Amino acid sequence: MSEAASERPEHAAPPDGRRRRPDRRAEALGRGVPPQPVGALLSLTAAVALALGGPFGLSRLAEVPGNAAVQLLYAGERPTDAGYVRLIDSREAALRRAERAAPHRDLGHFYLALVDELGDTEERRRELLGRAESELVAALSRSPADPAALAVLASTYMALERDQDARLWLERAQRIAPYSPETALLRAWVALTTEPEDVPLGPSDVRDLRAAFAHDRDRFVQMIVELGAGDRALTAFEGDGDGYALRAALLRANEEGRSEPTDPRP
Repeated sequence: MSEAASERPEHAAPPDGRRRRPDRRAEALGRGVPPQPVGALLSLTAAVALALGGPFGLSRLAEVPGNAAVQLLYAGERPTDAGYVRLIDSREAALRRAERAAPHRDLGHFYLALVDELGDTEERRRELLGRAESELVAALSRSPADPAALAVLASTYMALERDQDARLWLERAQRIAPYSPETALLRAWVALTTEPEDVPLGPSDVRDLRAAFAHDRDRFVQMIVELGAGDRALTAFEGDGDGYALRAALLRANEEGRSEPTDPRP
């Protein structure tokens, strides 16, 4: 269902001096007019997109320059600075052509990822989290059953210290998509963080922990070690064949952490 496009937020400010992002918009957009054969090909592609889907086809076409950066973002990797620029430019361009859920979801994830890099003050952190929430709510208003948007919104509420809202959206995600390997790691993190340690994990939380370990073992173990939730996580694997593998991986990770050299400086 189409809705009137809302005013797009301004671009995020560049990173601080430690990770200064050069202004490469000229390079990202290209210099001058493309050669005639390339221009003709682009015109033909746009015509095909218009014929197949009208504004929605053109909106999807506008996303293409930022797709590689989005894939890295959802894989837990950091895009390059130029990739970040292409991501935000392409998604805002897509929304100017048609209101769709996917560009809003990608922008929400983008702003949430920027919190670690640009949230050096509480005011700036809250601003980025507010933008993330706004984009994700817009995405879910158009696609209520999007597992990625649901999981990222729950994570955003965790960062905003709104645990009750985080749990609400996690449970909604678990009902809509009971088994979601791609979002299981994020859902497992929200589950372990929002529920008190003395509250047993529910069946949906257990399913997410098992799916997360099966889907991305190294990241799951790293998360459990950082949360100090080894014993609690192991309760989700009682009677499961992966229980021994998780226990061994946690022992190995803890041993490696203890063996790291300490800084001799005072």
